[in-house]
Amino acid sequence: MGGAESQYLYDRRHSATSALLSLRSAAQGLTALASAGVDFVSRQVAAVRRVLTDPIQRYLLAYEVGLGKTIEAGLIIRQHLIDNPDTEVLIVTPRHLCEQWRAELGGKLRLDQFGDVFECISHAELAQVMRSPDILIIDEAHHIVGIGTGPLAASAARLHELAAQVPVLLLLSATPALGDEARFLALLNLLDPLTHPLDDIDAFRAKLEQRREFGRILLSLNPESPGLVLRQRSAELQRLFPDDPLVSELAPRLATATRDSPEDVASVCAALKEHIADSYRIHQRLIRLRRADGEGWEFMPRGPKVNDEPGLSHVKIESDPNQLVRTIAALED
Repeated sequence: MGGAESQYLYDRRHSATSALLSLRSAAQGLTALASAGVDFVSRQVAAVRRVLTDPIQRYLLAYEVGLGKTIEAGLIIRQHLIDNPDTEVLIVTPRHLCEQWRAELGGKLRLDQFGDVFECISHAELAQVMRSPDILIIDEAHHIVGIGTGPLAASAARLHELAAQVPVLLLLSATPALGDEARFLALLNLLDPLTHPLDDIDAFRAKLEQRREFGRILLSLNPESPGLVLRQRSAELQRLFPDDPLVSELAPRLATATRDSPEDVASVCAALKEHIADSYRIHQRLIRLRRADGEGWEFMPRGPKVNDEPGLSHVKIESDPNQLVRTIAALED
């Protein structure tokens, strides 16, 4: 309770608790981040938090090699195991990467403290999986989707069956795979088959061509923008989405609000952005990271600096020339 605590012990305890509070704040409340044996950077925290706070945890992590796909997947697994130690995890990866996954998840992510909770198998072995896990992670997923024939055809078919059953699905792939339209569509189809049907490749190509324009429009739907700019965006939205009933309703309302009811501009902008992002953009379940995006990252020390020989500046020494302390001590005896 601190009732009999000296100033020396208080200062040391306060230093330790301040470091722990700073770490917990950096982890944004995710206990897996603070308890794993890894250093992390802000982009990784944001990605892990985005997945874990989404009620539908189905994502494609499209990172260039060496930017932390394994670490982020391991942190997501760890948080699920902290919340529910009975979670069953299946990791499917190229055969030559199985040992690397086991080593990193057991050593760096410390998943071995939960017991034998995850299984790591090769792409070829996926065809023999009979039971659906709670978490399914497919590393190098672009090698096993969109395959109709060949040695991995049975595994590809089994992946489509399992993807429809598991509550948590993470697909890990390198960014160059996004340049193959058919394979990219196959990856997104595993995550959301209703939004990305495999038999609609022409519509998917159209979305890919329009994604930059959609992104520009979403950025420009800022309620702080001048009314003239928002009215121009309203007309542009009606031109781009002439058959969308919600856009046809909200876009004119935005133009009217800029003149007659400025207090409604923010809510109409938010509704338009949410609808367009959910209905037309292809990146709502894609987290992408390129090496150029990582420039300037720095790994910071996770703990406080500790002096091997703590000083005694907190100790105050006073002399007692009249020997009164001895007299008082004798009274106590």
